[in-house]
Amino acid sequence: MEQNTYNQCPVCGYPLTMQSAVCARCGNDILEDISSLDQQSQEFHHQNIEEKKAAWYTRCLTEKLNVSTNDPASCGAKSHQESARQSFTRTDEIAYLDSISRAELLKESNARKKWWNALTADWKEIVKTTLKVVRDPSDQELLDFLETTHLRCDNRRIHNLLPLRVLEHLQQLRCDESPVENLDPLQHLEKLRRLYAFDCDFSSLEPLRHLAGLKLLWISSTKITSLEPISNLLNLEELYCSETVIDDLSPLKKLIKLEKLSCYKTEISSLEPLTDLENLIELGIDNSNVIDITPLSKLRSLEYLRCNKTGIKDIEALRELSDLRELSLANTPLSNIDPLEELANLEELDLSNTAISSIAPLMHLQNLEKIELSAGRIPQEELERFIELHPECEVLLKA
Repeated sequence: MEQNTYNQCPVCGYPLTMQSAVCARCGNDILEDISSLDQQSQEFHHQNIEEKKAAWYTRCLTEKLNVSTNDPASCGAKSHQESARQSFTRTDEIAYLDSISRAELLKESNARKKWWNALTADWKEIVKTTLKVVRDPSDQELLDFLETTHLRCDNRRIHNLLPLRVLEHLQQLRCDESPVENLDPLQHLEKLRRLYAFDCDFSSLEPLRHLAGLKLLWISSTKITSLEPISNLLNLEELYCSETVIDDLSPLKKLIKLEKLSCYKTEISSLEPLTDLENLIELGIDNSNVIDITPLSKLRSLEYLRCNKTGIKDIEALRELSDLRELSLANTPLSNIDPLEELANLEELDLSNTAISSIAPLMHLQNLEKIELSAGRIPQEELERFIELHPECEVLLKA
Protein backbone atom coordinates (compact mmCIF):
# COMPACT_ATOMS: atom_id res chain seq x y z
CA MET A 1 0.00 0.00 0.00
CA GLU A 2 1.34 3.45 -0.93
CA GLN A 3 1.33 6.38 1.43
CA ASN A 4 -1.02 8.36 -0.86
CA THR A 5 -3.73 5.88 0.11
CA TYR A 6 -4.48 8.37 2.89
CA ASN A 7 -5.54 11.74 1.51
CA GLN A 8 -6.46 12.78 5.03
CA CYS A 9 -5.54 11.60 8.52
CA PRO A 10 -7.69 8.57 9.45
CA VAL A 11 -7.92 9.89 13.02
CA CYS A 12 -8.72 13.61 12.76
CA GLY A 13 -9.34 14.13 9.04
CA TYR A 14 -6.52 16.61 8.52
CA PRO A 15 -5.41 16.86 4.82
CA LEU A 16 -2.20 14.96 4.04
CA THR A 17 0.45 15.19 1.33
CA MET A 18 2.75 12.55 -0.17
CA GLN A 19 5.43 13.64 2.34
CA SER A 20 3.23 13.37 5.45
CA ALA A 21 4.71 10.94 7.96
CA VAL A 22 3.01 12.41 11.04
CA CYS A 23 -0.29 14.31 11.16
CA ALA A 24 0.41 17.98 11.82
CA ARG A 25 -2.80 18.33 13.83
CA CYS A 26 -3.20 15.31 16.10
CA GLY A 27 0.31 13.83 15.96
CA ASN A 28 -0.87 10.50 14.57
CA ASP A 29 1.90 8.36 13.02
CA ILE A 30 0.70 7.88 9.41
CA LEU A 31 3.50 5.48 8.48
CA GLU A 32 2.60 3.30 11.45
CA ASP A 33 -1.02 3.13 10.24
CA ILE A 34 0.09 2.14 6.74
CA SER A 35 2.45 -0.49 8.13
CA SER A 36 -0.27 -1.96 10.34
CA LEU A 37 -2.64 -2.17 7.37
CA ASP A 38 -0.01 -4.14 5.46
CA GLN A 39 0.78 -6.50 8.31
CA GLN A 40 -2.56 -6.98 10.12
CA SER A 41 -6.12 -7.91 9.28
CA GLN A 42 -8.53 -5.20 8.18
CA GLU A 43 -10.58 -5.77 11.35
CA PHE A 44 -7.63 -5.28 13.69
CA HIS A 45 -6.44 -2.28 11.70
CA HIS A 46 -9.82 -0.55 11.90
CA GLN A 47 -10.05 -1.33 15.62
CA ASN A 48 -6.69 0.38 16.14
CA ILE A 49 -7.85 3.46 14.18
CA GLU A 50 -11.08 3.66 16.21
CA GLU A 51 -9.11 3.59 19.46
CA LYS A 52 -6.95 6.45 18.20
CA LYS A 53 -10.06 8.40 17.21
CA ALA A 54 -11.53 7.91 20.67
CA ALA A 55 -8.34 9.18 22.27
CA TRP A 56 -8.31 12.20 19.96
CA TYR A 57 -11.94 13.07 20.72
CA THR A 58 -11.26 12.77 24.45
CA ARG A 59 -8.30 15.12 24.10
CA CYS A 60 -10.45 17.66 22.31
CA LEU A 61 -13.19 17.45 24.93
CA THR A 62 -10.64 17.83 27.72
CA GLU A 63 -9.56 21.09 26.12
CA LYS A 64 -13.23 22.16 26.11
CA LEU A 65 -13.63 22.10 22.33
CA ASN A 66 -17.03 21.50 20.74
CA VAL A 67 -16.06 18.39 18.79
CA SER A 68 -18.63 16.66 16.58
CA THR A 69 -18.06 12.94 16.18
CA ASN A 70 -19.55 13.26 12.72
CA ASP A 71 -17.02 15.87 11.67
CA PRO A 72 -13.57 15.12 13.12
CA ALA A 73 -11.98 17.59 10.72
CA SER A 74 -13.65 20.44 12.62
CA CYS A 75 -11.60 19.74 15.76
CA GLY A 76 -8.36 21.30 14.59
CA ALA A 77 -10.04 24.29 12.97
CA LYS A 78 -11.88 25.09 16.17
CA SER A 79 -8.89 24.46 18.42
CA HIS A 80 -7.03 27.60 17.34
CA GLN A 81 -10.14 29.77 17.69
CA GLU A 82 -10.97 28.28 21.08
CA SER A 83 -7.38 28.68 22.28
CA ALA A 84 -7.42 32.35 21.34
CA ARG A 85 -10.81 32.81 23.03
CA GLN A 86 -9.63 31.08 26.20
CA SER A 87 -6.48 33.20 26.29
CA PHE A 88 -8.55 36.36 25.99
CA THR A 89 -11.04 35.13 28.60
CA ARG A 90 -8.26 34.21 31.04
CA THR A 91 -6.85 37.72 30.73
CA ASP A 92 -10.28 39.11 31.61
CA GLU A 93 -10.57 36.74 34.56
CA ILE A 94 -7.19 37.77 35.95
CA ALA A 95 -8.13 41.44 35.56
CA TYR A 96 -11.39 40.79 37.42
CA LEU A 97 -9.66 39.00 40.30
CA ASP A 98 -7.18 41.86 40.48
CA SER A 99 -9.86 44.57 40.67
CA ILE A 100 -12.92 43.19 42.47
CA SER A 101 -13.27 44.52 46.01
CA ARG A 102 -14.25 42.63 49.13
CA ALA A 103 -17.16 45.03 49.62
CA GLU A 104 -18.59 44.15 46.19
CA LEU A 105 -18.28 40.43 46.89
CA LEU A 106 -20.00 40.78 50.25
CA LYS A 107 -22.83 42.78 48.70
CA GLU A 108 -23.58 41.06 45.39
CA SER A 109 -24.34 37.41 44.72
CA ASN A 110 -23.61 37.84 41.00
CA ALA A 111 -20.18 39.24 41.86
CA ARG A 112 -19.45 36.16 43.97
CA LYS A 113 -20.53 33.87 41.16
CA LYS A 114 -18.34 35.74 38.68
CA TRP A 115 -15.42 35.59 41.14
CA TRP A 116 -15.84 31.82 41.46
CA ASN A 117 -15.99 31.35 37.69
CA ALA A 118 -12.84 33.41 37.27
CA LEU A 119 -10.79 31.00 39.41
CA THR A 120 -8.49 28.42 37.87
CA ALA A 121 -9.19 24.75 38.47
CA ASP A 122 -6.44 24.63 41.10
CA TRP A 123 -7.85 27.60 42.97
CA LYS A 124 -11.35 26.13 42.90
CA GLU A 125 -9.96 23.01 44.53
CA ILE A 126 -8.25 25.14 47.18
CA VAL A 127 -11.50 26.94 47.97
CA LYS A 128 -13.42 23.66 48.18
CA THR A 129 -10.75 22.11 50.39
CA THR A 130 -10.85 25.13 52.69
CA LEU A 131 -14.64 24.88 52.91
CA LYS A 132 -14.44 21.08 53.25
CA VAL A 133 -16.82 20.44 50.36
CA VAL A 134 -16.38 18.26 47.27
CA ARG A 135 -18.97 19.99 45.05
CA ASP A 136 -19.00 23.59 43.87
CA PRO A 137 -19.72 25.83 46.86
CA SER A 138 -23.09 27.47 47.42
CA ASP A 139 -23.45 31.23 47.55
CA GLN A 140 -23.49 31.11 51.35
CA GLU A 141 -20.34 29.01 51.37
CA LEU A 142 -18.59 31.57 49.17
CA LEU A 143 -19.59 34.18 51.74
CA ASP A 144 -18.14 31.95 54.44
CA PHE A 145 -14.90 31.62 52.47
CA LEU A 146 -14.49 35.41 52.56
CA GLU A 147 -14.14 35.11 56.33
CA THR A 148 -11.30 32.57 56.11
CA THR A 149 -8.54 33.05 58.69
CA HIS A 150 -6.29 30.07 57.86
CA LEU A 151 -5.63 28.86 54.31
CA ARG A 152 -3.38 26.29 52.66
CA CYS A 153 -2.52 26.45 48.98
CA ASP A 154 0.88 24.82 49.31
CA ASN A 155 2.21 22.31 46.81
CA ARG A 156 -0.19 23.49 44.10
CA ARG A 157 0.28 24.57 40.49
CA ILE A 158 -0.58 28.19 41.21
CA HIS A 159 1.44 31.10 39.87
CA ASN A 160 -0.40 33.93 41.59
CA LEU A 161 -2.28 34.61 44.81
CA LEU A 162 -4.92 36.92 43.35
CA PRO A 163 -7.91 35.14 44.96
CA LEU A 164 -6.48 36.05 48.37
CA ARG A 165 -6.79 39.82 47.84
CA VAL A 166 -10.25 39.82 49.38
CA LEU A 167 -9.46 37.68 52.44
CA GLU A 168 -8.97 40.56 54.83
CA HIS A 169 -9.32 38.33 57.90
CA LEU A 170 -6.54 35.96 56.82
CA GLN A 171 -4.13 35.28 59.67
CA GLN A 172 -2.12 32.32 58.42
CA LEU A 173 -1.18 31.37 54.87
CA ARG A 174 0.77 28.43 53.48
CA CYS A 175 1.66 28.86 49.82
CA ASP A 176 4.99 27.06 50.03
CA GLU A 177 6.30 24.69 47.36
CA SER A 178 4.25 26.39 44.66
CA PRO A 179 5.45 28.47 41.67
CA VAL A 180 4.06 31.71 43.12
CA GLU A 181 5.66 34.57 41.21
CA ASN A 182 4.84 37.52 43.49
CA LEU A 183 3.28 38.42 46.83
CA ASP A 184 1.42 41.51 45.62
CA PRO A 185 -2.09 40.27 46.54
CA LEU A 186 -1.04 40.12 50.21
CA GLN A 187 -0.05 43.77 50.57
CA HIS A 188 -3.28 44.87 52.29
CA LEU A 189 -3.89 41.80 54.44
CA GLU A 190 -3.14 43.57 57.70
CA LYS A 191 -4.25 40.70 59.92
CA LEU A 192 -1.74 38.26 58.43
CA ARG A 193 0.44 36.85 61.20
CA ARG A 194 2.12 33.75 59.76
CA LEU A 195 3.30 33.35 56.17
CA TYR A 196 4.89 30.14 54.92
CA ALA A 197 6.18 30.91 51.42
CA PHE A 198 9.34 28.85 51.05
CA ASP A 199 10.34 27.20 47.78
CA CYS A 200 8.45 29.72 45.62
CA ASP A 201 9.44 31.82 42.60
CA PHE A 202 8.95 35.38 43.90
CA SER A 203 11.94 37.72 44.13
CA SER A 204 10.70 40.65 46.22
CA LEU A 205 9.34 41.15 49.74
CA GLU A 206 8.09 44.65 48.94
CA PRO A 207 4.38 43.69 49.26
CA LEU A 208 5.02 42.79 52.92
CA ARG A 209 6.45 46.17 53.86
CA HIS A 210 3.39 47.38 55.76
CA LEU A 211 2.20 44.10 57.29
CA ALA A 212 3.20 45.24 60.76
CA GLY A 213 1.47 42.38 62.54
CA LEU A 214 3.48 39.64 60.85
CA LYS A 215 5.07 37.29 63.40
CA LEU A 216 6.41 34.43 61.28
CA LEU A 217 7.91 34.67 57.80
CA TRP A 218 9.33 31.62 56.02
CA ILE A 219 10.90 32.57 52.69
CA SER A 220 13.72 30.05 52.31
CA SER A 221 14.55 28.75 48.82
CA THR A 222 13.10 31.75 47.02
CA LYS A 223 14.63 34.32 44.66
CA ILE A 224 14.76 37.19 47.15
CA THR A 225 17.93 39.29 47.25
CA SER A 226 17.14 41.76 50.04
CA LEU A 227 15.46 41.84 53.45
CA GLU A 228 15.08 45.63 53.39
CA PRO A 229 11.28 45.62 52.88
CA ILE A 230 10.76 43.88 56.23
CA SER A 231 13.02 46.23 58.21
CA ASN A 232 10.07 47.78 60.07
CA LEU A 233 8.12 44.62 60.85
CA LEU A 234 8.80 45.08 64.53
CA ASN A 235 6.54 42.25 65.67
CA LEU A 236 8.41 39.61 63.69
CA GLU A 237 9.40 36.69 65.93
CA GLU A 238 10.51 34.05 63.44
CA LEU A 239 12.35 34.51 60.15
CA TYR A 240 13.57 31.71 57.90
CA CYS A 241 15.49 32.94 54.85
CA SER A 242 17.90 30.09 54.18
CA GLU A 243 19.05 29.08 50.71
CA THR A 244 18.71 32.58 49.28
CA VAL A 245 21.30 35.02 47.96
CA ILE A 246 20.85 37.62 50.71
CA ASP A 247 24.16 39.00 51.95
CA ASP A 248 23.11 41.62 54.50
CA LEU A 249 21.27 41.26 57.81
CA SER A 250 21.22 45.01 58.49
CA PRO A 251 17.45 45.27 57.95
CA LEU A 252 16.98 43.10 61.04
CA LYS A 253 18.77 45.31 63.54
CA LYS A 254 15.55 46.86 64.91
CA LEU A 255 13.56 43.62 65.06
CA ILE A 256 14.10 43.14 68.78
CA LYS A 257 11.24 40.63 69.13
CA LEU A 258 12.98 38.19 66.83
CA GLU A 259 13.38 34.81 68.54
CA LYS A 260 14.29 32.47 65.67
CA LEU A 261 16.48 33.26 62.69
CA SER A 262 17.61 30.80 60.06
CA CYS A 263 19.94 31.92 57.27
CA TYR A 264 21.71 28.75 56.17
CA LYS A 265 23.36 28.73 52.76
CA THR A 266 23.30 32.49 52.25
CA GLU A 267 25.99 35.04 51.41
CA ILE A 268 25.96 36.78 54.81
CA SER A 269 29.34 37.52 56.37
CA SER A 270 28.55 39.80 59.32
CA LEU A 271 26.42 39.19 62.40
CA GLU A 272 26.85 42.76 63.63
CA PRO A 273 23.17 43.65 62.97
CA LEU A 274 22.14 41.01 65.52
CA THR A 275 24.01 42.62 68.42
CA ASP A 276 20.92 43.97 70.18
CA LEU A 277 18.47 41.16 69.42
CA GLU A 278 18.36 40.09 73.04
CA ASN A 279 15.31 37.85 72.59
CA LEU A 280 17.00 35.63 70.01
CA ILE A 281 16.70 32.00 71.07
CA GLU A 282 17.64 30.13 67.91
CA LEU A 283 20.16 31.05 65.21
CA GLY A 284 21.32 29.05 62.20
CA ILE A 285 24.16 30.31 59.99
CA ASP A 286 25.46 27.05 58.48
CA ASN A 287 27.16 27.30 55.10
CA SER A 288 27.61 31.07 55.25
CA ASN A 289 30.61 33.41 55.06
CA VAL A 290 30.58 34.22 58.77
CA ILE A 291 33.94 33.98 60.55
CA ASP A 292 33.30 36.18 63.62
CA ILE A 293 30.58 35.51 66.21
CA THR A 294 31.61 38.29 68.60
CA PRO A 295 28.29 40.12 68.00
CA LEU A 296 26.52 37.25 69.75
CA SER A 297 28.29 37.77 73.08
CA LYS A 298 25.39 39.64 74.68
CA LEU A 299 22.58 37.41 73.45
CA ARG A 300 21.97 35.72 76.78
CA SER A 301 18.69 34.11 75.65
CA LEU A 302 20.39 32.07 72.90
CA GLU A 303 19.69 28.34 73.29
CA TYR A 304 20.32 26.88 69.83
CA LEU A 305 23.28 27.90 67.67
CA ARG A 306 24.28 26.17 64.45
CA CYS A 307 27.46 27.33 62.73
CA ASN A 308 28.48 24.30 60.67
CA LYS A 309 30.64 24.82 57.59
CA THR A 310 31.74 28.34 58.43
CA GLY A 311 35.16 29.92 58.98
CA ILE A 312 34.72 30.35 62.74
CA LYS A 313 37.96 29.79 64.69
CA ASP A 314 37.21 31.54 67.99
CA ILE A 315 34.16 30.94 70.23
CA GLU A 316 35.12 33.18 73.15
CA ALA A 317 31.88 35.10 72.54
CA LEU A 318 29.94 32.08 73.81
CA ARG A 319 31.55 31.96 77.25
CA GLU A 320 28.74 33.83 79.01
CA LEU A 321 25.82 32.35 77.06
CA SER A 322 24.75 30.06 79.89
CA ASP A 323 21.37 29.17 78.33
CA LEU A 324 22.95 27.41 75.34
CA ARG A 325 21.51 23.91 74.97
CA GLU A 326 22.53 22.90 71.45
CA LEU A 327 25.70 23.99 69.67
CA SER A 328 26.93 22.83 66.26
CA LEU A 329 30.40 23.78 65.06
CA ALA A 330 31.09 20.91 62.67
CA ASN A 331 33.36 21.46 59.68
CA THR A 332 34.99 24.61 61.05
CA PRO A 333 38.66 25.44 61.76
CA LEU A 334 37.92 25.52 65.50
CA SER A 335 40.77 24.18 67.70
CA ASN A 336 39.90 25.34 71.23
CA ILE A 337 36.70 24.82 73.25
CA ASP A 338 37.74 26.31 76.60
CA PRO A 339 34.89 28.89 76.46
CA LEU A 340 32.40 26.02 76.79
CA GLU A 341 33.60 24.81 80.18
CA GLU A 342 30.95 26.73 82.19
CA LEU A 343 27.98 26.15 79.87
CA ALA A 344 26.21 23.84 82.30
CA ASN A 345 22.95 23.66 80.29
CA LEU A 346 24.60 22.30 77.15
CA GLU A 347 22.82 19.14 75.99
CA GLU A 348 24.00 18.53 72.42
CA LEU A 349 27.35 19.44 70.90
CA ASP A 350 28.74 18.76 67.44
CA LEU A 351 32.49 19.20 67.06
CA SER A 352 33.01 16.74 64.20
CA ASN A 353 35.47 17.58 61.45
CA THR A 354 37.24 20.25 63.49
CA ALA A 355 40.79 20.53 64.85
CA ILE A 356 39.66 19.84 68.44
CA SER A 357 42.14 17.45 70.11
CA SER A 358 40.89 17.61 73.71
CA ILE A 359 37.48 17.56 75.37
CA ALA A 360 38.79 18.26 78.86
CA PRO A 361 36.67 21.47 79.16
CA LEU A 362 33.54 19.33 78.83
CA MET A 363 34.24 16.83 81.59
CA HIS A 364 32.03 18.51 84.18
CA LEU A 365 29.05 19.36 81.95
CA GLN A 366 26.53 16.98 83.44
CA ASN A 367 23.59 17.74 81.12
CA LEU A 368 25.29 16.58 77.94
CA GLU A 369 23.12 14.05 76.10
CA LYS A 370 24.92 13.82 72.78
CA ILE A 371 28.36 14.77 71.51
CA GLU A 372 29.84 14.31 68.03
CA LEU A 373 33.62 14.24 67.54
CA SER A 374 36.17 13.49 64.85
CA ALA A 375 37.44 9.92 65.12
CA GLY A 376 41.10 9.57 66.05
CA ARG A 377 41.61 13.12 67.33
CA ILE A 378 40.73 12.76 71.01
CA PRO A 379 43.09 10.63 73.17
CA GLN A 380 41.51 7.28 74.05
CA GLU A 381 42.07 7.79 77.78
CA GLU A 382 40.21 11.10 77.61
CA LEU A 383 37.31 9.54 75.76
CA GLU A 384 37.05 6.72 78.27
CA ARG A 385 37.12 9.19 81.15
CA PHE A 386 34.37 11.27 79.54
CA ILE A 387 32.18 8.18 78.99
CA GLU A 388 32.73 7.14 82.59
CA LEU A 389 31.58 10.57 83.82
CA HIS A 390 28.67 10.76 81.35
CA PRO A 391 27.23 7.23 81.05
CA GLU A 392 23.94 8.56 79.59
CA CYS A 393 25.61 10.70 76.94
CA GLU A 394 25.70 9.42 73.35
CA VAL A 395 29.20 9.75 71.90
CA LEU A 396 29.52 9.61 68.11
CA LEU A 397 32.92 9.44 66.44
CA LYS A 398 32.81 10.52 62.80
CA ALA A 399 35.43 9.59 60.26
